[in-house]
Amino acid sequence: MAVVNHVLFYPEAGGAGPQQYLDGYKNLKEWVHSSLDLYKSELERILYPVFVHCYLDLVERGYNEHAARLLKEYRIDHEEQHGTEVKQLAGISQAAHVANDALAVMFRRHKFNVRLSAYAWELLLSFLHSSQTLLLLGLINERLGVTLVPGAPEQDDGSPDFGADAVTLTGESSQREMTINEREVRWGALKGSVELKAAKAVNNAAVEARARVLEREEDAKTFDGPGDALAELGPKKKSKKEIMHASKRAGDEAAANLVGPLLRAPKVESCVPMPKLRDDEELAQIAEIRRRVRLSARAPPSCAFFTLCNTYGGLNSVAISVDGQRVAGGFADSQVRVWSNDADAARVVSDAGKVAGARPAVPYVLLTGHSAPVYGVAFSPDGEHLLSGGADCSVRLWSMELQTCLCVYTGHAYPVWDVQWSPVGHYFATASHDRTARLWATNRTTPLRVFAGHLCDVDCVTFHPNANYVATGSSDKTARLWEVQTGECARLLTGHRAALTAIAISPAGRVLVSGDALGHIMCWDLANGKRFGVLSAHAGPVWSLVFSGESSVLASGGADCAVGLWDMEGGQPGEDEGAPRGGGAGGSGAAAGGGASE
Repeated sequence: MAVVNHVLFYPEAGGAGPQQYLDGYKNLKEWVHSSLDLYKSELERILYPVFVHCYLDLVERGYNEHAARLLKEYRIDHEEQHGTEVKQLAGISQAAHVANDALAVMFRRHKFNVRLSAYAWELLLSFLHSSQTLLLLGLINERLGVTLVPGAPEQDDGSPDFGADAVTLTGESSQREMTINEREVRWGALKGSVELKAAKAVNNAAVEARARVLEREEDAKTFDGPGDALAELGPKKKSKKEIMHASKRAGDEAAANLVGPLLRAPKVESCVPMPKLRDDEELAQIAEIRRRVRLSARAPPSCAFFTLCNTYGGLNSVAISVDGQRVAGGFADSQVRVWSNDADAARVVSDAGKVAGARPAVPYVLLTGHSAPVYGVAFSPDGEHLLSGGADCSVRLWSMELQTCLCVYTGHAYPVWDVQWSPVGHYFATASHDRTARLWATNRTTPLRVFAGHLCDVDCVTFHPNANYVATGSSDKTARLWEVQTGECARLLTGHRAALTAIAISPAGRVLVSGDALGHIMCWDLANGKRFGVLSAHAGPVWSLVFSGESSVLASGGADCAVGLWDMEGGQPGEDEGAPRGGGAGGSGAAAGGGASE
């Protein structure tokens, strides 16, 4: 009964001396490390949460010297996997910090979710009872949510991400996490999308071209010998049915080469009103898609670089228009600059520079309006508009034709880190330091949806290709998929050991990839919320991720000044060609070397 009372009334049990925390944690660590290897890898999971709360308890109760001793002696055990958080903990040295520091508040308000096998949990309880370590027993009961799984304990496979999803801090209970990931996600292609129309046009053109070739070949099959020998020696002509089947196969292959697995993906309706494209816009987009060259590990993209000179470290974000004719940059001096890749514009600038005594022409359009650094820029799908968001908590819509600001969207209370357009235009999403992402429409100055649930900054955001979902990545080490229609979370993806810095979804719609500050890229199957691959090659944060149009190649850009190209042939998990089969990171971005673990 004494044990039960101590567990239940742990928050009020303030009589524990500071040395009990140090001795209790020391004994727990020594016991875990002396356990059998079969259970050690699982039992080690509780050490970091217990370490965190022992330290915060000591600071909160004014035992600063003991807290400093605990941190000094044991921080090295956790710096490899939780280096950023341990460094932040070192700055929490006063009781007031525990109440006001964002990290401390997050730890205190939410439980760590820890996954253990049933027998490992029984071993832990037995040790805590036998050693009379009631303080830690109460702490575990109050601060940890333990989920017991049947079967043998998990064994360390040597991968850098082993056990990362076994200790999470998401603000949701373990049961709630499982419930979220059991929801149905309609990840398929949007019915009537421009990509599908382009694939149909390519299919029809390939069928007609192949049929004409086969018909000409059949017409050329003649025999000049005697009639009685024609049946035995003459060339046999194909029937119209055979020509039709051969032509259909050629059309299917041409369409598959253009859009890849998008052609085989289930077709879904839009859950929100879609803007109607003008006929000329639709034809232009179809023509642009049809000019696309299929990429693969055997046929990587050619290198094309834009170099922005003399930025002096002030360039925060870059966006390139769909047609490649414009490049926009968001700068720390609150300006947005847009360069044109048009040959005529470049010639005007060059000619102006040749005139003696002439004032040099400005090679870019300067958009002013923000009052603080600009952290995110994005071109609309038609290239006619540009979005920008920054530290002044606002998002601005710019006209590329008029070169002026059309509208200012306010609603975030803190800096805006990222902005992204919907694949169909009209709608856009923002990510902010206020721990929310928001959905907007260009014709309204207030948000349509507020996606709240992350525990820290929402650092990156992207739309699903069918525009029914928005994906976010956060400093709380999680990625989430949100339903646009309801605003509810449809997927909660855990496993990263550092803040998420980039996120992307394949054009086929089933694969989500997320990059973090440690250089790891994780691949997720949105159909079931499970991770199916880990890509590790970058030596620093992954700043950007983007798929090729047919989902076969993933490009990643990192702080290590390298570009990686990853073979994602097929772009579908569960198929032989679906999982990432390799890749690399290097200055040239060659799709060779490196590797992927699944």
